[in-house]
Amino acid sequence: MRKNVARRCSPLVALVALVAVATACTTPISDLKTDPRKYEGKTVTIKGTVTASASVLFIKGFWLEDKTGRILVSPKGAVPREGEVVTVRGRVQQVVAVGQASAVIFKEE
Repeated sequence: MRKNVARRCSPLVALVALVAVATACTTPISDLKTDPRKYEGKTVTIKGTVTASASVLFIKGFWLEDKTGRILVSPKGAVPREGEVVTVRGRVQQVVAVGQASAVIFKEE
């Protein structure tokens, strides 16, 4: 009888483990913005809520925000809607600096 219980719980345990691993493998947005050169060219995963998005002709992008900060994402595919929680895998592709002001752009792979 115990084996049956274990089999019924096994998919649930696997799902919980998968969610825990996915959460542990995301990079806080503040890390990307605090030290963008450390991440430039490296593939990382970020997760957050879309706070604004736009798609005009060939230009598209969205702002992704987690509890640590906000970053502009250049998507590979469709632009998600505002309010959606999304996970994005990509690279810090461009760091624009003008004086003391700077912008970090995250390009989805």
